[in-house]
Amino acid sequence: LNYLGVAFLAAGDLKAARKALVEAIQRAWQHGYLFNLMNGFYYVAELLVQESQALDQLAALEHQALAIAALCCVRTQAATWHFFKDKAAQLQAKIEAALPADLRATAIARGQNSTVEEMVNVLLAEANNPTRRNAL
Repeated sequence: LNYLGVAFLAAGDLKAARKALVEAIQRAWQHGYLFNLMNGFYYVAELLVQESQALDQLAALEHQALAIAALCCVRTQAATWHFFKDKAAQLQAKIEAALPADLRATAIARGQNSTVEEMVNVLLAEANNPTRRNAL
């Protein structure tokens, strides 16, 4: 499901990508596949960055901050494949340049200090929040 989401990302179908990646996260968490969960977090961060390009400035910053939090979680988890830790560091560096310092620091702290379960809940809550149609 992660790679189905990636295929939809590459095709520009962000709605389908979101659906596939949310399901991937749900299933990986449900079955305890932490390495797949971390891969899903990485691709969700990519999705958030792509979605932010079509949003107003405030919503875009929120998306980018959530992406940084997810990437920090990816980078701190032992279950993450080294390849994804490197990709997460690269994407995080790219995003950080666009964020105000206080928002960047808060996002980093959130990602580093949240448990995996908390991050799963945050990402799924964003995906299922009907008042935020453009959110994850």
